[in-house]
Amino acid sequence: MFFISKRKLKLLLLIAFLFIAISFAVDEIIKFQLNKEIQFYKKIFKDSNEHGFYDPINIKQIPSKTIQEIYDQKLSLSLSKENEGNDNKKVHTAINWDKYAYASYVADATYLCNTLIQFKSLLDKGTKAKLVLLISKDILDEESARNNLEKLRNFNSDQIILKEIESVVKTLEKNVWDKSLTKLLIFNETDYNRIVYFDNNAMIRDKMDELFFIPEYIDFAAPLNYWDLNEGDIEEAYNDVRIREKWPIKLSTYTQKLRKKVTKNLEIYNDLPNLPPSLFLSTDNVAKEIIKASSRGSPLSRLWGSDVDNDKLKFSTNLMVIKPNSEYYYDIVNTVIPKYLNEDEKNDVDIINEELYNLKKIIYFQFRFFKKLRSRFMPKVLILPFREYGLLSSSIRDLAHYDMIYNDVLGYYNGEIDPSGSSVMGLIEHSSKYIHFSDPQIEKPWVYSSMDEIKCQVGLFPTGPIAPESFEQDVQACSVWNELYRNFLDARDEVCY
Repeated sequence: MFFISKRKLKLLLLIAFLFIAISFAVDEIIKFQLNKEIQFYKKIFKDSNEHGFYDPINIKQIPSKTIQEIYDQKLSLSLSKENEGNDNKKVHTAINWDKYAYASYVADATYLCNTLIQFKSLLDKGTKAKLVLLISKDILDEESARNNLEKLRNFNSDQIILKEIESVVKTLEKNVWDKSLTKLLIFNETDYNRIVYFDNNAMIRDKMDELFFIPEYIDFAAPLNYWDLNEGDIEEAYNDVRIREKWPIKLSTYTQKLRKKVTKNLEIYNDLPNLPPSLFLSTDNVAKEIIKASSRGSPLSRLWGSDVDNDKLKFSTNLMVIKPNSEYYYDIVNTVIPKYLNEDEKNDVDIINEELYNLKKIIYFQFRFFKKLRSRFMPKVLILPFREYGLLSSSIRDLAHYDMIYNDVLGYYNGEIDPSGSSVMGLIEHSSKYIHFSDPQIEKPWVYSSMDEIKCQVGLFPTGPIAPESFEQDVQACSVWNELYRNFLDARDEVCY
């Protein structure tokens, strides 16, 4: 039997204690220094945006108005310019639309009709971009798939491109999401400069061509899962902007300055509104959180990092703007996906937000790169406004979401909403281009044969009657909700039957 003397045991314990103490001290020194650097640069970027460097310590939100103005400017410069050698006549220098594509995937024949509806809507609205459908080989022999593919071909559009793929299947998980990792194949569509990906369980109400022309250096942009935020989170975000960070809280302050820069073709990134830190950080110790999230901290740091993580806010993957990259795709397929294939209840949303575009990791790696090569740092990620590009159908009747819908650049005031809710309903009707079908206690709309089965009843929610003071709001909300679902069912009857 092996014995250790008391003296040796004391020495080992002392060594272990010193190791832990030194590790802890080094960890704290690193965090203290990093926090000092972050505060230093935060002050620099707050005082002035005109110093030739991109802001690495914030994640930016881009307002819908700015997205549209960038697109309008792009069209203006691309479609016509003065030709001094041709009697000042305008010449056509068209955008090469072959390099831009909307894309979706179908791994279940049930969803193929939805894609037909979406593609037809985009064509009817006049998009010139390609429409790429990745379709699983597994469903090609199904009669419904063959019929709908024939209808798709009958659109007679050379914009539509069909690509047969092998689905990425989670063999241990049999549910509606067991093939959701197939979505990640979109990152390999390198024939295109930019992809606007969308899930097909949604209604596309207008083309979204403006998304192709967000700043060139951005590799990934998507809305956030706003529906997981509560009233307290939003109030905290307002306080973050107005009190703690002392940033301008009126959105118009930003959009007016951005408009001038867009018109002059100047860089806009640093002038975009920041995502309030309280929405994705739990404490003021930014260094501690981003080091922990990056997995670069010591094991002791992660062990003692017992604070409650603020992982509520994430990117939604219902609609994403992606710059395809074969090297990045290779890493996803060979390194990331294998880690998740055998994990229960993990899907594409988890990979995007845990591995690829975690909000805290973005801050860590942006700042790390910035410190090494300041002049070469370029941001890669943007947050899109969800009202236009990521609204849930359930939010139309959810009064708790109205403030966010009206002020969808989180933490900033677009203005006061009309107490009757008409201002919110008007915005949804006129500006929501992509609405994801998601309503509690009812199925997706393609399950039903008519509106009689799902028609919204004013004053009555699935969970019970609403308060009398909200009745008038619900009259308008029901009208908008019913129109959305009726339009889908009408489109299904026209396109697929």
